[in-house]
Amino acid sequence: MADRKLDAEMRRLLLGDMPFYAGSTVDYTPEHYKKLRKIDGQDVEIPEEYRPVFSIRAWNTQERDQANSLLKKIEDISSNNEKKIGELTRKAITGWQNVFDVGSGNELDYKPDPDGGLDKELYNALPLVVCIQIFQEIAKISGLMDVTKMGLS
Repeated sequence: MADRKLDAEMRRLLLGDMPFYAGSTVDYTPEHYKKLRKIDGQDVEIPEEYRPVFSIRAWNTQERDQANSLLKKIEDISSNNEKKIGELTRKAITGWQNVFDVGSGNELDYKPDPDGGLDKELYNALPLVVCIQIFQEIAKISGLMDVTKMGLS
């Protein structure tokens, strides 16, 4: 059998439908940054060189099981499920490019947390919609759920 490798387009199509080793990463730009925005009545697109790209990894078996368990009881507000899901998401972000502090205008360097993943303070500074979309992508590549069938994408 010849060694074959997926090209970027086919890899994208098969994400969530084939195994994804937790030691591998994929670059992901949340859909939030690809949408047109209205500025002064005109549709404006964020140029590609300013769209954040997050390097993410799939969850390992233990993390996937934990996420699955948390999702089943997400409506239980009394528990800290949302924070626990956020922590699993944060730990699966392994790098980034094109992330800016809009206040200062400066590009932010990725900073790892000693416990793994993205620095907690930097993660907490990300908009919630972006964190949710990153979570959904990680869940998809981890084989946890088909977000397209669940109406989450």
